[in-house]
Amino acid sequence: MLNNTQPSSPGTHTPFDNDEKARTVVEAVARQALEILNGYRPPTSLSKILIPQEQESFAKRVSCVKTYRKNAGIRVSPRISVGGVHICRVNDDVIEANSVVRDSLRARFVCMRWEKKRSGWKITALELG
Repeated sequence: MLNNTQPSSPGTHTPFDNDEKARTVVEAVARQALEILNGYRPPTSLSKILIPQEQESFAKRVSCVKTYRKNAGIRVSPRISVGGVHICRVNDDVIEANSVVRDSLRARFVCMRWEKKRSGWKITALELG
């Protein structure tokens, strides 16, 4: 849980100012990541918040999953549910979060590490189990 309920500086608001905002951001990113993996969003949908190396890694995974599902004839429903969000503030500049996402095939665990950069908060690690 996040204990910091105040913005880091006056007039500055971040996605991690409080638990509710943080949970909303983590849920949205987890949902979008699974929508990308399932082919319902373009792989670049998270490019503004993923660091380039992580964007490249995620795009490769999406490509592999897409090829596998096409060859196996697997189709996934676009309906996704997100739950079980947990957030840990490592320090003022690092947040780690995870969540469970479910689609029509299975439940997955989504983990992400957010780091505060000069350009804002960025995801430096994104894992889908």
